[in-house]
Amino acid sequence: MADRKFSAGTLEAALLAIWRQPVGFKVLDHGGNVFQFFFKKEIEMIRIENGAPWLFKNYILNLKRWKGEDSMVEIEFLKVPIWIQL
Repeated sequence: MADRKFSAGTLEAALLAIWRQPVGFKVLDHGGNVFQFFFKKEIEMIRIENGAPWLFKNYILNLKRWKGEDSMVEIEFLKVPIWIQL
């Protein structure tokens, strides 16, 4: 987790630019630097998932799909899939 607080507005503006303006993209702040992202088109969400890992202000964005039955506080952000080229 980041050692500083980020605002949803700042994050949304930066990601809109980085992710090439996904249609209907919105960010909801759940506190504690946990944010929920909304996409109008699933294909945009998949494109962004497949482009991971993503950074914001030199912090890695740990993207997880949210299932409606899960509480936001129960989601664990302990692992981040990354790839390296040798």
